[in-house]
Amino acid sequence: MKICSLCKVEMKEGNFYQDGKSLRGECKSCIKEKRRTYYILNRLVIIDNVKEHYRKNKDKIMDYKRVYWNTDVFKENRRNRKHLRRTIEKDTDITSKHLIDLKSNTINCPCCNIKMIKTPNKPDSITIDHIIPIGCGGKHMKDNIRMICRQCNLERPKDGRDIK
Repeated sequence: MKICSLCKVEMKEGNFYQDGKSLRGECKSCIKEKRRTYYILNRLVIIDNVKEHYRKNKDKIMDYKRVYWNTDVFKENRRNRKHLRRTIEKDTDITSKHLIDLKSNTINCPCCNIKMIKTPNKPDSITIDHIIPIGCGGKHMKDNIRMICRQCNLERPKDGRDIK
């Protein structure tokens, strides 16, 4: 147990930040409140400083962003954010982890039995397929998706008439 030097409340040590090898004197909630108060009092100055920094370093920042936008990390993060947004908007039980597991565990296309590749936009690329298309009343659920090659996915009719 430790006493906060600002609010004088005794709390567990988990409520204090580590400062090197010892604990800080203020609890996490007091530090958060102090930061919030500082931001409220100095908001305009902080915003002006950020704008000034961006204006001075615009070329460096844009170069960094261009490089980052082309990395697989950014693309995967963007896909995960889109997926999370869609998951919240729709009634689904699919998580990003489930899709990653499904992609890594599926090696051959169940329709044509060719070996699928991870590179996007190639005929042998691995893609998500809704067994009953969403446009025909299918849901974005675990039991309605599978991984098939891009060629088979593009050849499937969009109205779902190949489903028996």
